[in-house]
Amino acid sequence: PARELPADAQVAALFLQARDDWAQRSAASVEKSINEFQGVTRRDPNFAPAFSGLADAYLLAREVGALPDTAAFGRAGQAVERAVRLDPDLAAAHRALGFIAYWWNHDRSGSGEAFQNCRHA
Repeated sequence: PARELPADAQVAALFLQARDDWAQRSAASVEKSINEFQGVTRRDPNFAPAFSGLADAYLLAREVGALPDTAAFGRAGQAVERAVRLDPDLAAAHRALGFIAYWWNHDRSGSGEAFQNCRHA
């Protein structure tokens, strides 16, 4: 199961800062959150929520013009796949999978399945 925060206090603080920067939803803050999530994943490579957060940041980066669609969806897909490998029950990861399946892969069935997994995770 996912830990709520990384065990290391400094890494936990970086994770919380990444979530806060992501929530600001500007191109600059989303780019900053990507760097912060990457820092968390380097320092705690088994913390699935950091990979899921990184996927969310990549997906938002395309919305705010910080990344083109191809790069954003590709990087988000890699990050979320890692999150699911680490924690198959992480609802946030299944939500990102559903978003990618629907908007990038045009796979309604796959997206529906992923979103259903959010409810059961």
